[in-house]
Amino acid sequence: MRTLTSVAEILSCISEYQFEEDQLSHLLTDSLANRQPVLNSIDQLKTLRNGFDVVHQKSQMLDDRVTNTATTAARIGLRVLVIEQEMSRVKEAGEHVMQTMDLKVTY
Repeated sequence: MRTLTSVAEILSCISEYQFEEDQLSHLLTDSLANRQPVLNSIDQLKTLRNGFDVVHQKSQMLDDRVTNTATTAARIGLRVLVIEQEMSRVKEAGEHVMQTMDLKVTY
C-alpha cells in the first residue's frame, strides 16, 4: 500500500480506480449479456441427465436379469453334479452286477 502525499497523486489514484471500475463494469455487462448460452447449456445437461437416468434404469434391470440367470445356472450346475455322481454309482453297481453274474456262470 502506497502513501499518497499530494493532490495530484490522489487524483491520479482516483483516476486509476475509475478506469478499473469501468473495465469491471464492462466485463460484468458482457458476462450478463452472455447468460443465455450458459442457460442453454444447462438445459442440454438436464436433457442428458434424463437420458442417463433411463440408461441407468435399463442397466439395473439387465444386471438383475444376469444375476438371476447366474443364480439359476449355479443351481442347475449343482444338480447336474449330483446327477453325474448318481450315474457314476449306477455304473459301478451295474459293473458289480455283471461281475456277480460272471461269477455265477463260472461256478
